[in-house]
Amino acid sequence: MKHEIQSNENYKAAEPDFRHKVETYHIPRWSELPDFELYMDQILGFLEKHTELFGTTEKEKIITNSMINNYVKLGLIKAPVKKKYNRSHVANLIMITILKKVLSMNEIKDAVVHCNRHMGEEASYDLFCEELEKSMVEGIMEMDESVPVFRAATKALSSKVVAEKIIERQNMK
Repeated sequence: MKHEIQSNENYKAAEPDFRHKVETYHIPRWSELPDFELYMDQILGFLEKHTELFGTTEKEKIITNSMINNYVKLGLIKAPVKKKYNRSHVANLIMITILKKVLSMNEIKDAVVHCNRHMGEEASYDLFCEELEKSMVEGIMEMDESVPVFRAATKALSSKVVAEKIIERQNMK
């Protein structure tokens, strides 16, 4: 294809601070999540630290206590026990916080429930982490002036449409 990326020069031309953040971004795997219970303020700090890359502005809070309470009401996560959140809560909240940028809450719930049921919660979460890091690095490799925003936007759109169809198909089974 005429417009294929020929080298990593595009990668080097990407905005340095953002590129560095993507290069060094590590989302904690299941075994790296706290193995003790956290209170709301602790979980908010943990989530903000590990999902800040996905905020759209510095002023935007990517996660708040109201959001977490709504996720409980919507059945996206189980209610905390005595106002304490465990490793399962943390993993699900990380996925929700990031996936809400591209999927509806119902789609997130369906996808997470399906993957957890078929793979187990730990394997499902770790796969999410691996795929996220991989796709972020692939995306940053295309950031330069010769690749218009339309390429990134249309890839995002096509990925969203495909994800919606996969979720829809999973719900039919």
